Amino acid sequence: KQDGFQQVLNIHYDSMEWSGFSCEKCGRRYSLKKSLLRHMKLECGKDPQFQCPHCFIKTTRNSSLKKHIRIRHPETL
Repeated sequence: KQDGFQQVLNIHYDSMEWSGFSCEKCGRRYSLKKSLLRHMKLECGKDPQFQCPHCFIKTTRNSSLKKHIRIRHPETL
């Protein structure tokens, strides 16, 4: 399942000439092959396991959760 931003991004990419890398399993797209490989190894098909203590967001990577907290909840740092 894709979030709204990813759907909009995919529509945008579909309207352009795209020379990036797509996940065959879920369709997410990356400009760098190493990003696709990281996604396939750590994220694709896995349930999010990192829960934000300040809201409902869950992520598949701890680094994504830390970035989320830094951007969305800076007052808690």
